[in-house]
Amino acid sequence: MELEYTEHPMMETPSDEDQLWMLENDPEAYLESIKVHNERIEASIKDPVYHSFVLPQQEKVKELLQQPVIDELWVLGGNRSGKSRSAAWLVMRSLLENPNTEIICWSQNESASIERQQPYLWEMMPQEFKKKQKDEVTKINYSKGTGFAGGKFILPNGSVCYFKYYTQFQQDDTTIEGAKLGAPKKGCGFINIGTWCDEYLGNEDLLKRLRNRCGDFDSKILLTFTPIHGYTQTVGTMLDGAKTVESLPASMLGGRMMPFVQQPMNSFGEPMENVAVVYYHSERNPFSNWKRLARNHANASEEEIMKILYGFPTKSMTAMFKTFDRAVHVYDPNEEKYNFSDGSWTTYQVIDPAGTKSWACIWASVNEKRDIRLWAEFPERDTYGAWAVEGKSSTSDDSTNWKKGEAATDCGGLSFRELEMEWTKIEDGVSVFERIIDVRFAHNPHQTRDDGKKTLQDELFEYGIDTVPSIGTTEDVGLPLVQEALSYDRSKQYCPHTNTPRLRISAAAGNTIFSLMNYCKNGKRDDALKDFIDCIRYLLTANEGEGPIHYSKQSMTVTRQGKGY
Repeated sequence: MELEYTEHPMMETPSDEDQLWMLENDPEAYLESIKVHNERIEASIKDPVYHSFVLPQQEKVKELLQQPVIDELWVLGGNRSGKSRSAAWLVMRSLLENPNTEIICWSQNESASIERQQPYLWEMMPQEFKKKQKDEVTKINYSKGTGFAGGKFILPNGSVCYFKYYTQFQQDDTTIEGAKLGAPKKGCGFINIGTWCDEYLGNEDLLKRLRNRCGDFDSKILLTFTPIHGYTQTVGTMLDGAKTVESLPASMLGGRMMPFVQQPMNSFGEPMENVAVVYYHSERNPFSNWKRLARNHANASEEEIMKILYGFPTKSMTAMFKTFDRAVHVYDPNEEKYNFSDGSWTTYQVIDPAGTKSWACIWASVNEKRDIRLWAEFPERDTYGAWAVEGKSSTSDDSTNWKKGEAATDCGGLSFRELEMEWTKIEDGVSVFERIIDVRFAHNPHQTRDDGKKTLQDELFEYGIDTVPSIGTTEDVGLPLVQEALSYDRSKQYCPHTNTPRLRISAAAGNTIFSLMNYCKNGKRDDALKDFIDCIRYLLTANEGEGPIHYSKQSMTVTRQGKGY
């Protein structure tokens, strides 16, 4: 028997004084204590499925997956947070306790599967199965260099685990047709898992297929993701507008509460009750070297810390506006209350008209310091849904990433009277100094609604809506101005008084925020995201390129009161 306690991050050992007292007063109990302690650690190594030390975040994932209503669970984790090992633990237990289960474990490619996913399943494999086995049912053959033979293993109870790659699906999207993932519910002794997608980087095509394949046996989908470079389009769609259900303090952010469990929302702001998101914080994995991780990122920006140590992404991996950070650029209007009618702000509306599509509009106010608060949009996301959603457009090529959402189509073709009513509700008495309209539409005679001789700007003026055209600069001029307005010193901690961006957006402007998070200037692929970006461009190039200016009541020679009509 070992005569000392084995060190372990989750098992405390008696103090030196207590050990000495036991040794002198009850040596048998002392030796028994060492035996029990060390055997517990040894059991966790030999049988990690049933005797490993389960972390609270693992228990939370298990608890959520055990809820009948949950079909899909996303786990986002920081570096060394334990999310992949946790997923393998759940998958192996599902294979062991649910006879004839079929589970597909996905990785980016073969090398990623062999090097970073399959070893976790081998670690979880019961010791009695680790000897090379092959009979009428069982087929288990693993090597560190090549992974599981044939890209799968079969347990004695008939359960099969397949290892597939996203690259395979990209080459042949019929690769999983006909599969019934999971196990018949009547034979399940544990959570019925059908598939585990690790580091999911693709669009929703595969995910939609997997949802169908898991439908026959009502099995669960588990996805894990590390947002090192931000989030993907699909992950961003899932996280956009998600409501935080549980939070935990983050020591690297001064104790700020960071999301632990979130409830995703659909494009209309309604809960997606069958989906949940759990964040694995690196500091809550005692098996990682947290002290070293903390030292490595001691001087990192808040954005980097949130991503790398708490699994919380703030922008798209491919987004153009790299500095955009929800935690910095988005404010809660219920907490930061601005009075845009007290004379300290000058308000502008920016209008981007369209034909059959909805008109996109923003309202922004500027103060004497030239701080800009974008505080409203139309159509607003909470009321009308998403302006852009992931998918292939019916009017663009097959490679389109985004298509028009409900907000971009359902508000199309509104009359001037209907637009006036919508804008009046949004402005709620705030005086609009100037209404800026896209010059291409303002001066375009094809936009007339009667005899073809009047421009849209003329028609609006006759109706009582006074507008000024944007100056018509190209994106190459306007987009850098957006970048500049979003900039702040990212090497230092964000401070609302000393280190803050000039442009901040209200959480109420959800479609504008989503566009900033995902726009990549990717041609037709990003057309559905472009409209609200254009509105910001027109705002920042107002006044002959000088941008929005604050005018005090004394300095204004002309004041557009009320609606500005």
